[in-house]
Amino acid sequence: MFAEDKTVFMQTRDFAEVCIYDGGTEVNGNFNESYTDALGMSGTFPMLECNGDDIPQSGVGKTVVIRGLTYRIRERMKVDDGAFVHLKLERQ
Repeated sequence: MFAEDKTVFMQTRDFAEVCIYDGGTEVNGNFNESYTDALGMSGTFPMLECNGDDIPQSGVGKTVVIRGLTYRIRERMKVDDGAFVHLKLERQ
């Protein structure tokens, strides 16, 4: 199996930002809280994309601090093969 360096996709010099997971672990991720759907409806739904190894499945229910705001992880969804995950968040 081919092993890829996933850290190149989560560098803070590009789009990623440093987040604090579960009170102390730094993880890099791409945060997005707004969306526009195919019908042109806009809204907010906080989501964090990060390396799948950084947030275990048991991380659901724990917190992550992004831009000084605390969010609870509601759902962890694998992206394709699971190298990356989307975390659905809820602001606390």
